[in-house]
Amino acid sequence: MEIKTIDHTRHVIGDNVALSFDNFYADIESLKEHCPEPIDQNEYYIYNRDYVETKYVFDAMIDPNIRIFPVPELDEKLNPRLAPVSPAGAVSNIFTPNYSILEKLQPIIKNVYDKNVTEINAQYIATRGWDYTKSHDAHNVYGDGVFHAYVDEAIEYKDKIKFPGINYKELDKFIEYRENLKELTSVPSREELDASGNPLGLDILDIPMINLNNFFTKYLSLSKRLKLQNHPNRPQWFDQGSFVCFVFVDFNENPKWKEIPAVEFWKHKPVTTTDEDFVFKMTDDMLNNVDIISQFFYYESWHYSGSYDSIQGPKRLMTLSQQPFDPWHTLTEYDLINSIEGKINRCVLFPGEYFNKIKFDNWYLDKSMLTQVMVLK
Repeated sequence: MEIKTIDHTRHVIGDNVALSFDNFYADIESLKEHCPEPIDQNEYYIYNRDYVETKYVFDAMIDPNIRIFPVPELDEKLNPRLAPVSPAGAVSNIFTPNYSILEKLQPIIKNVYDKNVTEINAQYIATRGWDYTKSHDAHNVYGDGVFHAYVDEAIEYKDKIKFPGINYKELDKFIEYRENLKELTSVPSREELDASGNPLGLDILDIPMINLNNFFTKYLSLSKRLKLQNHPNRPQWFDQGSFVCFVFVDFNENPKWKEIPAVEFWKHKPVTTTDEDFVFKMTDDMLNNVDIISQFFYYESWHYSGSYDSIQGPKRLMTLSQQPFDPWHTLTEYDLINSIEGKINRCVLFPGEYFNKIKFDNWYLDKSMLTQVMVLK
């Protein structure tokens, strides 16, 4: 992977710039050999009778929500990933590119951003439309219950961490009930499960006693079920101080199908009730401020809860569209700053903390979008 050119164009992204490099690699074709096979649409479960009748039937039936449970075979193809949510799809292993890439980008980053980078990791992603339309994370935005997840993970971490707001005596009874269910030869009726198997209907959880500061700054980092960045069609951010490169390796260039992607940059509407300024990036200070970070927590069961109402900050309730491509997943809270059109062998480099996403709003039925993601620190 030899870089062909370091000539670049600057693009304003709020209070900073992104850089685009055309004809970035000397041999873009060779990168295609390292890209993963795209995920077949039938590997994604959707919440219907077919899903309930799979080997996950027991968990699906006893869970009081309509969330889709992690499918290990699919999870192995989707994770771990360098980009939190965008672009979605199958990922390769994370690897360290040859040193010449880092060596050539270091002086550019120093000159433009006055920052030093000393390490680089990369990954390839293969994307099809159903990586969005059948995204389990996008489904669970509506199907999962934030406080149900809190109880489940209080059980998982019971011997290690005590979760505020949990009545552990009642939790032990619930654990015993759930274990006894597994011994049954058939799933109980929905009525019985709603009465005895729904933890929020028992005396396990005192929601007002949950320390929301701990919930957002400590619990979320432990959670295997809830994600701060979870929707593939919403802006994302990387660690503060990192730099990101998106390289377009391949996609359907025929304008007839309108499948030309782009790297978009967004600004978030004001995050305090007294400030009128838009926010261009996610900082470490914001991540540690419960009144701010709670605005980025995108679950219906959170946005329409009393706990959300108690947070000090602007209230912008999430849209109710369950179509992942619906632009209102973003427009409720963000405005577009700039869009850099995708071009095969074009690299777009930018500071990772700035709100960004790959514009991807069509099916890609005939050809996958292949991208390379690189993160420099």
